[in-house]
Amino acid sequence: VSSDASGRILVSDLSNHCVKVMDSDYNLQLKIGSQGSRAGQLQYPCGVAVDHQGNFIVVDHGNSRVLMFDSSGNFVKTIVTRDQGLVKPADVAVLPNGKIVLTDMKGGAVYILHS
Repeated sequence: VSSDASGRILVSDLSNHCVKVMDSDYNLQLKIGSQGSRAGQLQYPCGVAVDHQGNFIVVDHGNSRVLMFDSSGNFVKTIVTRDQGLVKPADVAVLPNGKIVLTDMKGGAVYILHS
């Protein structure tokens, strides 16, 4: 769960393979992603954060990667994948300096990335 600068609430929906964006009255405004492994698709998302530019950083647990979407829900890029050593990503946060912190359930690893 996270929130953006405009007060919208972001919730990773593990069972529906998406991130839901709601307004402050909990009305659904946006659904990001669909089940799959292609660019912009998600498989068991389990963490979400917002960077300093307002982009949504999403942990795609089932595909062992972390993705970036813009504030309208459009896929921007893949930040990190299994190829870079990520095994079972679990959560994400953005530090005040803009760096992205990831936790990995496999081996208890913590990664700090530049955004």
